[in-house]
Amino acid sequence: MPTWIADALRRPAHLGPVLDFSGFGRHSRPRAETSTMTGARPDDQTSIHTRRAVHGDPGSVAWLVEHFGPALHVQARYRLRGPLAEWYAPDDLVQDVWTIALPRLRDLVARDGRMTPVLVRFLSATLLNRVNQLLRDYLRDDRPRSPDSLAAGVAEPPPAPLARSQDGVSQGVERIELQRAVRDALDRLEGRDREVVVLRGIEQLSNNKVAEVLGVQPSAVSMRYHSALEKLRRLLPGSVFDELAGG
Repeated sequence: MPTWIADALRRPAHLGPVLDFSGFGRHSRPRAETSTMTGARPDDQTSIHTRRAVHGDPGSVAWLVEHFGPALHVQARYRLRGPLAEWYAPDDLVQDVWTIALPRLRDLVARDGRMTPVLVRFLSATLLNRVNQLLRDYLRDDRPRSPDSLAAGVAEPPPAPLARSQDGVSQGVERIELQRAVRDALDRLEGRDREVVVLRGIEQLSNNKVAEVLGVQPSAVSMRYHSALEKLRRLLPGSVFDELAGG
């Protein structure tokens, strides 16, 4: 397991700016394994790996990173625009998200028996929160702050990227290949369809909200979303987009 992931699993969950996750999974029950992933179907792979990752299983942590990382990378490329794109790399932003999110996985509760929509929304909200922090740093002309320094208020460079971790080059190569496959698949979509996938699929906004952002009708968002997901399902079988198509 990469060192930064092991450290994240041991890190207190209060680090980083706090979002209100009450709408999709925070609860106050004891953090025993039997109460984790409440409501999930027993055969839901995301729920299984999330539960195991909470207890430090390196294979399940790697599965989550590999399965959801490409979608986060797409969102990171979409959100890091203008000067932020020159100031901070998508890979570093995605790693920040995992560093902040991994200790909080135990607080998630499945929705309608499925964990994927809950985890995608949680991760995307964490990424948006991190982008907002980077934007505030930029406006103050500060250097980007790592998740470790958010609580202490000390500026420091982010941790080493996953590809440079002790798990070696092979994981980094596989991760890059997955990101490239997702990027190539999304590049086959029209520009507006890509936005809909990010906003509706990854960030889990409603059709009405996406329609407001893009200046179109909700029905148009719904049609574009399902059409784009069908294309992604054909191009990326077994990916997180395949799971989102069912929700």
